[in-house]
Amino acid sequence: MTPAPRRAQVYKGLLDGVQTVAVKRLTDQSPRQQERFAQEIQLLRSCRAENIVSFLGAPRAWRGCAP
Repeated sequence: MTPAPRRAQVYKGLLDGVQTVAVKRLTDQSPRQQERFAQEIQLLRSCRAENIVSFLGAPRAWRGCAP
């Protein structure tokens, strides 16, 4: 069985040098993956739970950005 291709990379970083954040970058820029990512953003914006990372934002021009 071959592993599924990675459609995104997730990185750990620091915001303003103090707040730990997760950064997700799409590696698959297909229209379907962009739509799924947009849905994920909408879901994360609405979630408020102790065990879920808070959504801070996305670049305005994320659609069509080259990996």
